[in-house]
Amino acid sequence: VADWWREWHGSTPVPAAGFAPEKWRELKMSDSIGGMVLALALASVFEALKDKALRMVEQKNQELASLFDNMRQAIFTFGPDMKVVGQYSGQAKKVFKREELEGEHVLDLLFKDAPEYDPEFMMFQDWLKVVFSTTPEMWDEMAEMVPKERVLNEFTDEEMHLAVEVRPIISRGTLSRIMVLASDETEKVRIAREAAARDAEHVGGRDAPVRVEPRERARGIAEHGRVEADLLRLAARRLEALHERELD
Repeated sequence: VADWWREWHGSTPVPAAGFAPEKWRELKMSDSIGGMVLALALASVFEALKDKALRMVEQKNQELASLFDNMRQAIFTFGPDMKVVGQYSGQAKKVFKREELEGEHVLDLLFKDAPEYDPEFMMFQDWLKVVFSTTPEMWDEMAEMVPKERVLNEFTDEEMHLAVEVRPIISRGTLSRIMVLASDETEKVRIAREAAARDAEHVGGRDAPVRVEPRERARGIAEHGRVEADLLRLAARRLEALHERELD
C-alpha cells in the first residue's frame, strides 16, 4: 500500500492501515472528475459573463451611433495616434466622403485639401503634437487654438463650409480621446453671400462691383441650440463610460 500511495501522492503521509488501495483510487478519480466539472462550470460562467458584457457594449455603441446620427453633425473621435477610433456619425461619412472612418488620420479629414504651407494646417499639426501631453485643466486654452472653420473642396461645386469644435474625452484623469464636431454651414454662407450681393446691387446699381464679406467665423455647437448642446454632453458622458469599460 505504501509503495502505491507514494506513486500517486509523493510525500503525502500514507493512510491508516486497513484502508484498501481501491478506495483511495476511487477517491482520487472522484476528485479528478469533480475538478473537471468545476473547471467546466467556471468556464461556462465566464463565457456567459463575457457574452453579456459584449452585448452591453454593442448596445451602448448602437445607442451612441443613433445619438450621433440624430444630431445631424459630422462627429468622430481620435486618440493619441491621431486616427479615428470608436463610433462616428453617419453624417461624418457623408461630409468626408468615406464608407468607413475607422483608422483615418484626422488631418486627412479636416485638411485633405490644404497645402503643407497653409498656416492653419501647420498650426493644427503642432497642436496635435502636444495636446495629449497636456492636463485636463489646460483644455479650454488648448481648444481655443483649433481652427473654428474649415472649407472642404474650396472653389469647386462641392465646396463645403464646416464649423468645427473639439471636446475632450477624459479617462482616469487624463486626456484619452478628442471628439470632433463639424457642422455644415454651407447654406448659411451661401445666404450671407447672396444677401451681400443684393445689398451691393441696391447701393451701387446693377453694374457696381459686388463686395462679398470675408467668410464669417462659424459658431460652435453650443450656439446651435440648447437641445443639441444637451445631446452633446450626453454623448460625451457615454463615450467616457464606454472607454472606461474598455480599459477595465
